[in-house]
Amino acid sequence: MSREIRSVKDKRRNIWGGSALRQKISIIIIGALVVAVVIVLLVGFYQRMKSEGAYRNEYAGRVMDKWLTYHETELGTRLSRHLLIKSKNGEVFQVIVSPEPYEQAKIGAWVNKDKNGIQFFATEP
Repeated sequence: MSREIRSVKDKRRNIWGGSALRQKISIIIIGALVVAVVIVLLVGFYQRMKSEGAYRNEYAGRVMDKWLTYHETELGTRLSRHLLIKSKNGEVFQVIVSPEPYEQAKIGAWVNKDKNGIQFFATEP
């Protein structure tokens, strides 16, 4: 009877675990996927924290244009609100803002965003 039990355990082990090589390969693949996800998250976090790109933490300049981008998914529509800013040194860049600053922004107005928040001015500050 112990042979029958051992035989059933061996079959179950083959169904769920496979050979030792298969288990090692599975561990390597899962480890590689976890590392890839961590790298993607770190890159995304870094891009949001650096002072360039659409998610700048600090900027100042004049609002040249503003527009909405619609993102269609199976779950519905999502909006991105963009401002095109021209800094005092002539650099032109876009930023993504939340609904409140987007509504406050007027083309031609001056904008200043720093650690205290975002402010709009009719004349150059």
